[in-house]
Amino acid sequence: MPHESLVYSQAFAIREADRLPLACGAAHLRRRLVVAIGTIVIALVVTPLAAAGVDTATATDGSSPPSASQEAPVRLRKATPVELQRLAEKTAFQRGQFVREALGMSLTIPREMHLLAGADARKADMALRGEDDPQLIGWMTDVHKTLTDSPLRPIRIRWRHDGLVPLNPAPFDPQQLLEAARTQARVPRLSGSEGQLVGYDSAPVREDSLVFWSEERRPDGAKAGVHDCHVLRLARKGVLELSIVGVDALTAKTCLTELRTLAASVRFMPKQDYPAVPGGEPKAAYSLGALIAQTQ
Repeated sequence: MPHESLVYSQAFAIREADRLPLACGAAHLRRRLVVAIGTIVIALVVTPLAAAGVDTATATDGSSPPSASQEAPVRLRKATPVELQRLAEKTAFQRGQFVREALGMSLTIPREMHLLAGADARKADMALRGEDDPQLIGWMTDVHKTLTDSPLRPIRIRWRHDGLVPLNPAPFDPQQLLEAARTQARVPRLSGSEGQLVGYDSAPVREDSLVFWSEERRPDGAKAGVHDCHVLRLARKGVLELSIVGVDALTAKTCLTELRTLAASVRFMPKQDYPAVPGGEPKAAYSLGALIAQTQ
């Protein structure tokens, strides 16, 4: 399937060529112009993906979410072992500080971890899960492991640029959140396992701009549940999410502590941090409770 940018560029080239004077071989010039521009776009789109070892017929480069104007969705799949090995060889992990200047945010990568950022994070995540996550900005795992190792238990770092999420006026009611998750339409805004919410291993708690909890979900057709751990760091223009998903009950007992320790190192610039007194900031279209329960 042709890449959307290739289709648009060729269409633009044709429109520009049609404006050339219709004299002295104009039709020949138009054909040459379309071919030349089409070739340049193909090289720009395909070469970086091929170099990463990802099949360009079935995956995107993860640099931007799919456009609604595409005629058909791009088919995504997990990478083959050979593709995964090639991607691992070309992937550079980071140590030390993880900085996102556009968000005014930084965090300290723990000594025992290393991190993939930006497009590298999305390519790795796509290769392992077969899904593209446009909110993913960081992918962190044990410093002694790479993409081809198993099992992996990555920390997924995501940013939702949805505006200021108003604080809850009272402590969360776990039973109320559970009931909402079971009876209301699901809107999956957070990284997490599929299936019905069974209950909370650790009920949601908010401490200032930090929200944390762990939950058990039962995927459709599964005999046992899986556990997801979440920490949210609220900010002026959105929410930073740290999540470990799909782990067993034993791991679930420690993953929340691990995420809270990481969240303690997160720093936002004053103008980007959650305001002590909210003013005229654009508000998110959902409440904090709806974000936790993943409902409307």
